[in-house]
Amino acid sequence: MAQYELSLSDYWRILRKRYRLVLGCIAGVLLVTMFYLERQTPIYQASAKIKLEQGRTMSAGLFTGMQSYYENPIATESRVIESRLVTEGVVRRLHPGLYEKDPEQFQRLVDQIHGGISAEAITETNIIQITANGSDPKRVAQRANLTAEAYIEANLMDRNKQARKVREFVEAQLVQTEIKLRTAEEAVRLMQEQGTATGMGAVLQNRVTELQTQLTNLTPRLTDQHPDVMRLRSQLSQVQSQLQALPRAELEFARLSREREINQKMYGTLRERLEEARIAEAEKVPDASIIELASVPSSPISPRKPLGLSIGLLLGAILGCVLAFVT
Repeated sequence: MAQYELSLSDYWRILRKRYRLVLGCIAGVLLVTMFYLERQTPIYQASAKIKLEQGRTMSAGLFTGMQSYYENPIATESRVIESRLVTEGVVRRLHPGLYEKDPEQFQRLVDQIHGGISAEAITETNIIQITANGSDPKRVAQRANLTAEAYIEANLMDRNKQARKVREFVEAQLVQTEIKLRTAEEAVRLMQEQGTATGMGAVLQNRVTELQTQLTNLTPRLTDQHPDVMRLRSQLSQVQSQLQALPRAELEFARLSREREINQKMYGTLRERLEEARIAEAEKVPDASIIELASVPSSPISPRKPLGLSIGLLLGAILGCVLAFVT
């Protein structure tokens, strides 16, 4: 049985003959699409940007080595911005006193706003973009800006809290060190007054420490057979022998003198750290600042009506052509 193949002119003739069907399908699909898009709640988006200044304040230097060091602090702070703690700060700004009047309503608002806030670190910068989504364009801009403000306040409070902990820790260490220092000083004074020690032990102990330091500096560069190394080892052995030959009182005096010296250095260091901690605790300069406020969006991000209508037009045309050829 012979088969008849349609040419392009045949297709065009069919479409011209049934163009009303094609146009009807396009119009119908467009109407359905428009109805669907109109029924959707528009979603708006607004973004604010903050800049982190890590290490700008004295407290940042004070905490070095005294707290865990983040592998990626910018990403960590982004998660902090998305936390409920910051969102609670936003609600407190929007509704002052609400938590005290109606805690349940306060938490409902926190839940509502919390889901519409996100933060993302901009690659290879110390800038974080805070984004708010919602159905009201003015509110999303306001929430993005208030989130930035609430985070900066929370950041400052947290840093001051850490500074207070450091100050309290240093104060406790300073008290203990002062007690040790006073005890060592009193013991040295009593031995000096009693005349039970001449101080030779302290002199020899300092000489031992000096020789050991010199050996430590030479050992990585020279072999054990090098004349300088052999000379220092010989001197160290002689001084240690002289030290061991001293009476017990001299050894005890040397130990107490060394302990007093160590505690004096530690006490001085802790005094400096305490002053730094007090200054850090009193600082009111945040480690973050707003560099770009969110503006009220002029159009929603969803639904995207032009795209939706274009898709509806294409689907309508395809459906119309299919029906034109099969009916």
